Amino acid sequence: MLQNRSNPVKSIIRYIIPPLLLWVSGFFFAMLWFMLMADSLASGPTSDVLPAPILAAIITFYTVIFGPMTWFVKIVFALGLLSMLLQLTITDIPWYIRWTVFLTNAPPIFMAALYIIPLVDRLISNTGTPEVQSQMVHTVYNAHMIAAACVAVMIVLQITTIIRLQKQAEKI
Repeated sequence: MLQNRSNPVKSIIRYIIPPLLLWVSGFFFAMLWFMLMADSLASGPTSDVLPAPILAAIITFYTVIFGPMTWFVKIVFALGLLSMLLQLTITDIPWYIRWTVFLTNAPPIFMAALYIIPLVDRLISNTGTPEVQSQMVHTVYNAHMIAAACVAVMIVLQITTIIRLQKQAEKI
């Protein structure tokens, strides 16, 4: 496969990046699904302030699960961003697929790394009033819902991309 391309670096990028992005998006989706199981506790109550047992359950979940995993999540974020940037250079993939993947997933990654993770860290510290904590939980829940939709788009587009590239490789 590498012999059929004029530039071996581009061939390696073409061969590695789409499956890597599929793995990254699968990881993100599984992680979001897992977090949404806890976040969804906030979707039931209709008041602005969540009941104390629900707040305690969500804070406990994030304390146990999210705190120790933050470093790994940030590494996968960086890997995803780098992979999306490299995928923009793969001209065998239609431009609209490359840019849709990038534009729908890079902003949520930056938002998560720069806003949501620090917000969850503040939530875990458990120093805010119930009103403030409830607002944080609702913000995190909404961000995770949006991110899950964006990642689902990336999964579909990456599967499409891999199938297209495989068909192109079979023709060569």
